[in-house]
Amino acid sequence: QLLILMEAGMTTRQAWHRIAYQYSEKRKKALIEDSEVYAAIVQMDRKLADGENERSAYESVVTQMDSMCYRRLMRLLINNLQKGNKDICQQLGIEAKQAYEQRILLAKKLGEEASTKMLIPMMLMMLVVMAIIMAPAMMGFAV
Repeated sequence: QLLILMEAGMTTRQAWHRIAYQYSEKRKKALIEDSEVYAAIVQMDRKLADGENERSAYESVVTQMDSMCYRRLMRLLINNLQKGNKDICQQLGIEAKQAYEQRILLAKKLGEEASTKMLIPMMLMMLVVMAIIMAPAMMGFAV
C-alpha cells in the first residue's frame, strides 16, 4: 500500500498518514481487527504529527516490530532519508516482491506441517476401516 501511494505521487509522510487514517476509520467502524503493525503505524503517524523527525519515528517502529520484513522496510526508509528518495519506489517494489515470496514459502511450510500432523489420524482411520472390513471376513472363515 505504501508503494502504491508513493508511486501515485505522495510523499512518504503523506502515505503513512493516509494508511494510518484509513486503518483508524476501519477500526472505528469495526470492519477489521486490531493489528500490531497498524497500531505501530498509527503511533508513528502521531509522532510525526507532533513534530518528531521521521528518522526517530521510523526507529521507534523498528524497535516495536518483531517481523524482519517491517524492520527491513523501516531501515530502507531511514537509508533513503539520508540518501534521498531517488530509487525508493524501485527498492520498495523489490521489497514487496521478496515479502510476497516469503509469505508463499511460509504458507507452503505450514501446509506441509499440517499434512504431516494429519498423517497419524489418517493411519488410525485406515486401521479402523480395515478392522471393520476384516472382522466379518474372519468371522465368516470361523463358521
